Amino acid sequence: MTRTVNLSAGTQVLRVYISGNDFNLNWLRLSTATGTTNLALNKSVVASSTVNGAQPASAAVDGNQNSYWESANNAWPQQLTVDLGSSQSVSRVVLKLPASWGARNQTIAVLGSTDNASYSQIVGATSYTFSPGSNTVTINFAATSRRYIRLNFTANSGWPAAQVAEFEVY
Repeated sequence: MTRTVNLSAGTQVLRVYISGNDFNLNWLRLSTATGTTNLALNKSVVASSTVNGAQPASAAVDGNQNSYWESANNAWPQQLTVDLGSSQSVSRVVLKLPASWGARNQTIAVLGSTDNASYSQIVGATSYTFSPGSNTVTINFAATSRRYIRLNFTANSGWPAAQVAEFEVY
């Protein structure tokens, strides 16, 4: 039997009552909810390139899923780096493309830095599927404290460039 219990913020008590003699409590996992504030919204962002100067990097952090950043075509790898302003505890990146776009896979690695000089891998290069309708990918990882979060793109099955409408960090 599996049960999920949502507790309100603050100190709470969770009691597990078991009746009878035939039971086995294998494990009990307690966790806190991930942040709900997009730390990258309207922050400074830099791209390794843009397509003919159009589709700027700033479109990826403007809160509008219909505007987007696009890198130069046929030039891999491409990078998109957001400055959170100060080191923040982060555990999730959410990437969005315009909802009306067709399906595609993009190969993306997530890196982080505290000084914008030395980057370490947070999540290795993985092919992520953006599906029509929501065109949203969520990348979860162990919480880490970083000021700069970088996406490193190495492939896109739908277009010969890196593309992101929204680059959200939580």
